[in-house]
Amino acid sequence: MYTSATTDSSLVLCLFGYPKVIWQGAELEVPSQKALALLCYLGIKEQAVSKDELLAIFWPDGQQQNLRLTLRQLRNLPGGTHWLEEGKSINLKVISDLQAFKQAVTAKDFARTLELYQGQSERQLLYNFSLRHVANEFETTLNEERTKVDDLLSGLLLERAIEFEAMGHYDVSLTLWQHLNKLDLLLETAQRGIIRIKYRQGHIQEALAQFEHFRRALMQDTGEEPDAETLDLIKEIQRSKPQIKISTQNPSRLPSTLLRPPVMVGRELEWAKMEAAWEKGQAIFIAGPAGSGKTRLMMDFANSKGSKFALGAARPDDASVPYSSFARNFERNY
Repeated sequence: MYTSATTDSSLVLCLFGYPKVIWQGAELEVPSQKALALLCYLGIKEQAVSKDELLAIFWPDGQQQNLRLTLRQLRNLPGGTHWLEEGKSINLKVISDLQAFKQAVTAKDFARTLELYQGQSERQLLYNFSLRHVANEFETTLNEERTKVDDLLSGLLLERAIEFEAMGHYDVSLTLWQHLNKLDLLLETAQRGIIRIKYRQGHIQEALAQFEHFRRALMQDTGEEPDAETLDLIKEIQRSKPQIKISTQNPSRLPSTLLRPPVMVGRELEWAKMEAAWEKGQAIFIAGPAGSGKTRLMMDFANSKGSKFALGAARPDDASVPYSSFARNFERNY
């Protein structure tokens, strides 16, 4: 459940998922679905709303007495006289997870954004909440806000995917492109991102298969072909597709790409933790069994931050030779 530090006069609305109303840490039992919908509408609008607008949405037959009754019921809830302000317009003093989500997107706080909403259907705004006999304006407002939220999430995912791809962190970028693709299976920008990363990782057949799968889905849904940018990318991949040569001779030595693969696989989580520590100016310690790739991970990460770093190493017999580690590392770096 979403929680936030609030003042005594602010209501907390949880709008992602089925809506909940919280006052001073306790969930309130709202008297009716329509009263809950009215609170949610005010929370989504984030501004004062005229009584005429609320009447038109929730009581289109002009039943002003029902609006007055609902407002009275809300003001009788714990803290209602503090968080519900009534005059010519109705204003709700509220803090919501929707507000926090928008603030996290604006601040480019990626972790906080995904903590609040990752695009899951069961976490969409007011999931599984509905009203009977209500004008379409409420559903229209809700659907428009859902679209805005998904657009904000997609924009941030897109920005991060491009950023990590530019830095050469292909595994992280691929994960982000795939997440973006789940939000919209026909989003061609995301499809190109997946195809491009698979190609850059050397998985040419997977890249071409991804394209064919997308091409069929697009044709079935819209009757159209992929756009020119996607087709140009595929032509580039097909031109660079290597010819497979079969040799009966054993190679004299392993290729350098096998001795030192160009891309590390399976270290996305460790890399993300190192990035987080780097941004906070913290020391980073890497531990693990011999041969698990600690040095490679350390050197790749250091190289991603620029070439100005010093490498120091010790040997088992250094303990018996004073200053041997210091002298060797000084000679190596200076």
